[in-house]
Amino acid sequence: MIDQDEQIVKQRLDFVIRAIARQLFSDADKARKDMEAFAAANEQRLYKLFKACADPQTDLRTLVKSRVSLDCCAVRSQAKEDRTSSFAGSSSLTPTSSRPSRP
Repeated sequence: MIDQDEQIVKQRLDFVIRAIARQLFSDADKARKDMEAFAAANEQRLYKLFKACADPQTDLRTLVKSRVSLDCCAVRSQAKEDRTSSFAGSSSLTPTSSRPSRP
């Protein structure tokens, strides 16, 4: 939910999504569409799972559980997309570069 400066927030989100898609994914257009759908879904649980996957301080067990949960959500969302063209899941949201390892 965006209260103030809705247009500015949307422009910044679009800029960030496009930058991430261009730099990290082989199919930038599909990744951009998936990330836009992810943002439009606006589900707190998905944000929490994604944060756990992206955090370099996350332990392996939490990372694996979060990734599995995200994949399950993606499968359910892919089934919905087949019917309603919504969130496409994480198939293109796997970056081409790997997650940096902790020292």
